[in-house]
Amino acid sequence: MPGGNGQDGFFEKIKRTIADLPLRYPLLIILSVVILSGLSIWSLRNFQIKLSLFDELPPDHPQLKKFKYVSENYGGTDILFVGIEGDNLSRMKECALRVQEELKKMPEIKSVRGKIDVEFFKNYALYYLDKKDLQELYDLMKRRKEELKKLFMIYSFPDFISKWADLISQEILERETIEEDRKNEFLESISAIRLWVEQIRQAIIDGKLDPEKYKDTFRKAFLMYGDQKREGYSVYEDFLISEDKSTILITALPSKPADDYNFNKIIYDKVMDMKERVQKGECAGMNLHIGGNHIGLEEQRRIVIQDMARTGNLSYILTMAVFLTVFRGFFGALTFTIFLVVGVILTFGFLMLTYGYVTVISALFGSILIGMGIDWGVYVFSRWKEKIQEGQRGDKTISQAVYELIPPMFEAGITTSLGFLCVYVSQIKGAKILAVVAFAGILIYLILSWIFLPALMKIFSKQLARGKVSGVVDVFFEKVADFVVSKSKYIVAISVPVIVLVIFFGFEKFGFEYNLRKILPHLSAIKAEDFIVSKFGRSKDYTVMLAKDIDELKEKVMKLKQTETFGSVESILVFFPDDIKDKLQYVEDINKIVSDFKGGVIPSGGVFPALYIKSSFERMMSVASAMAELAVLSGMFEAEDEAKKLKQDIVKLLDSIDKLGDGNIDISTLQRVNAESLDEFLRDLKTAAKSRGFELQDLPEDIRREFIGKDNSFIIFAYPKRPIWEDEIYMRKNLNEALSVDPSAFGVSALFLSISERAKRDLLLSLSLAFSLTFTFLFLAFRRILPTILAMIPVTIGLIFAASFSALIGIKAHYINIGAFAIIAGTAEDYGVQIIYRLFSEKNVKKAVAGTGRAIFIAGLSTIAGFCTVALARFPGLSHFGILITIGLATSIFVSVFLLPAFLEIFKEKILKSYEEK
Repeated sequence: MPGGNGQDGFFEKIKRTIADLPLRYPLLIILSVVILSGLSIWSLRNFQIKLSLFDELPPDHPQLKKFKYVSENYGGTDILFVGIEGDNLSRMKECALRVQEELKKMPEIKSVRGKIDVEFFKNYALYYLDKKDLQELYDLMKRRKEELKKLFMIYSFPDFISKWADLISQEILERETIEEDRKNEFLESISAIRLWVEQIRQAIIDGKLDPEKYKDTFRKAFLMYGDQKREGYSVYEDFLISEDKSTILITALPSKPADDYNFNKIIYDKVMDMKERVQKGECAGMNLHIGGNHIGLEEQRRIVIQDMARTGNLSYILTMAVFLTVFRGFFGALTFTIFLVVGVILTFGFLMLTYGYVTVISALFGSILIGMGIDWGVYVFSRWKEKIQEGQRGDKTISQAVYELIPPMFEAGITTSLGFLCVYVSQIKGAKILAVVAFAGILIYLILSWIFLPALMKIFSKQLARGKVSGVVDVFFEKVADFVVSKSKYIVAISVPVIVLVIFFGFEKFGFEYNLRKILPHLSAIKAEDFIVSKFGRSKDYTVMLAKDIDELKEKVMKLKQTETFGSVESILVFFPDDIKDKLQYVEDINKIVSDFKGGVIPSGGVFPALYIKSSFERMMSVASAMAELAVLSGMFEAEDEAKKLKQDIVKLLDSIDKLGDGNIDISTLQRVNAESLDEFLRDLKTAAKSRGFELQDLPEDIRREFIGKDNSFIIFAYPKRPIWEDEIYMRKNLNEALSVDPSAFGVSALFLSISERAKRDLLLSLSLAFSLTFTFLFLAFRRILPTILAMIPVTIGLIFAASFSALIGIKAHYINIGAFAIIAGTAEDYGVQIIYRLFSEKNVKKAVAGTGRAIFIAGLSTIAGFCTVALARFPGLSHFGILITIGLATSIFVSVFLLPAFLEIFKEKILKSYEEK
């Protein structure tokens, strides 16, 4: 581009100096690069990969500040959990104790919640009943005092069943209806009796009896006043056990939050080693489901490391395969291998100098740089090979190739790197890191292609000169050039409608992905979490709130329970009922009734005639009939069906006893366990009735430590009623309800939505800025609007087509793949610049396509080879990243090699005229 002679002379000197430098000092340049590479490798000893959502936020973000505050006051909210699944509750408890002991031995674990101080809760068990349940219990014991007193002394199993059936059936028949707020409890009582009958049948017929499960079922069915559970915690269970008694949950609080990745690795290794050991001992034959943020993030980190290695290696292999297809020869491959590796190493060194870590968004920049960095080298090598083919010889051909390419490569490099740097306006850390590192990486490769690669080419010049350029490629691009020139109007007429149709049908479907599960890999920790949710209704997708005092705590818990999207709400109030004083009188009155109750002697035998045992269970039919009748009177059709099923269960039990014959049946174990259950029930009832309430400070220390902060504030964990990730509307409603209760509430959904909304804003801002700067820069370079617009065609179409086509195949934008658009914008723009510059130089579209078109195709294909490997990542978010870029760059290459030259052929005269006039 002509200008003032003085200015042109100055830039010519700079270009000539850069081009001649590698020929004058090749060994010094290579030695300098080797030293810098060695320092970069040494700096990688402290390299980290950070994958938490919190790692994507700026330090002053409200969610992050709240998280740090909770970490300081409560030791964090990153809970590690172990779900122990089995079919024998007694053995499962032995396993749970071993797991608890192993976790407590680890110095990295601050506290463990496993075996609960059940004696404390038994002492105050009556206070954990709802006030209405407590009143009904008192009324029942007052009315049936004598019957109950006798019942507690009957340890003969058949006699106990008979007396119990008479008492319960009479009690049910005296009721006229079930109140609305008691219907669920009545239904659960029928289900509990059904389970009790089935356990009795298995004990008598099959000889199978799990004492722990039996005692739990007995307690629920005996007086039909329900199980004293509060948010999943039972007063009488010494572990947190699922409703179906198939799983025990152990939770642990590590001493550091999950944002320390070296710590996560230590925790992961120790916990997995513990799992392997205990499954050879007490936990043999049981499934251990282990999860939590520490475990999940370490699993993610390992997957990302595998993806980095696999995609990096595959990117190199494919890139070199493309290179060798065109530029044959071992020394060519060796030269470019050194060039690519050095570029990645130096960029890693820059990363360590500026940040020292990557997040999931910027994790695969090595593969990205290999794909992009080779472009600059290919341009230089391809131009040099052209000169060799034209018959030119000597080292001067190397410097001449660099000299001719400095202007277009500089402008393309600046616009490309500025396109990446525009992403720095993002408030997401990973995007900032990607922007800075990609910006630096592109400039590093640009400088290496001017100085380091030519120095290598000089060292291996003889060997490289012997390497032949594939004639097939030349012939192919000669035909492509002929086709583009002769069929330019047809190319435009066919390509444009196809592109428009894809954009028309796809762009309206383009949107943001709000299902975090579709972005994250399929982790064992997530599977464990799903299992725990199915068993306990708890997941790590909870919302955290704080309350400064007990009154504010009560108010927030009450409001949460009134919302539509929150289910279980866990706080200190689960363990500290707020109406103890209101219950004192009822407890005292119950104590007066049971104070003179006495149990019998646990029998050692238990052999009875089959007919005698059968007659006792026939009395149970009256209970089922009474329940069915009361259900009908109350309009409870589901309860009626359940009562009918209870009848069927009793009939099944009676039929099973008939099959045993008319002789004696030994039910010693069943009778003993039932007597122990009855005796334990009475002892616990009498102990609880003697208590006169308790204060907050009387709670066990581990509970107080978990729910009360160092500043005496209270923490609340609110769990959604159902998974939030499948439904964006439900997720937003859940967040809005949380914020209406507490504007300072925080959790994974709030965090994810915040990052996603930021990513949306950042995408629009960064792309607008990138386009504006690129357009301005190119306009200043070309000094005409038409060539500037033509140079922008590949990147514009590539971006819109990538968004549209990806939407058609089900890929949406999210906070991880959002950087793909910046990469497309930064990379694809280069193709248009190169072809426009070649046209100005050659003034011939056919020669421009045959020459630069080949370079663009090779460079673009090698770039795609680098990016398409990212599409193979196991991490779905990163895979989407690679797919988006592959689509965008493939489209841009097509436009650059076919559609843009067709436009150039149509507008050639006008473009050249405007150029010459300048």
